[in-house]
Amino acid sequence: MSVYVGIDMHRKRSQIAVVEDDGAVRGANRNVPNGVEPVLSVIGDLPIGAPVAFEAAYG
Repeated sequence: MSVYVGIDMHRKRSQIAVVEDDGAVRGANRNVPNGVEPVLSVIGDLPIGAPVAFEAAYG
């Protein structure tokens, strides 16, 4: 089953959602502090090459 990742990055925290191809949310829709460790705690175990949509805006 394929998974898709959406990351909405803010100045201090990011919202991360992982969704399976049938639309089911995999795990939780998580809000984490920015940084490598917190982000990898949510997406680090996903298959290499999983598609990611990334949005970053400031203001």
